[in-house]
Amino acid sequence: MNIIYKYILDAEETVTVLELPYDSKILSVQDQNGVLCLWANVRTEPSIIEKRTFIIVGTGHEIEYSSTWNFIATVQQGMYVWHIFEIKNN
Repeated sequence: MNIIYKYILDAEETVTVLELPYDSKILSVQDQNGVLCLWANVRTEPSIIEKRTFIIVGTGHEIEYSSTWNFIATVQQGMYVWHIFEIKNN
């Protein structure tokens, strides 16, 4: 069985590492009352936990983009526009 969980991303940090059940599917990233939130479809039964790394980049900020980055979403938060990527582990 699966459930949708919400995780908080800290826009003050460039990199956020979340511990998610294996094979969790990222559904969305949005602003919720001034907080950057990520929603994922996760398993409810015991599962292997994996660390997944997310990068938050503001519009106009320099980045060292890599082909291991997977685009997740663009989120407007007040006067800021954030672009969220996941670093894929090969």
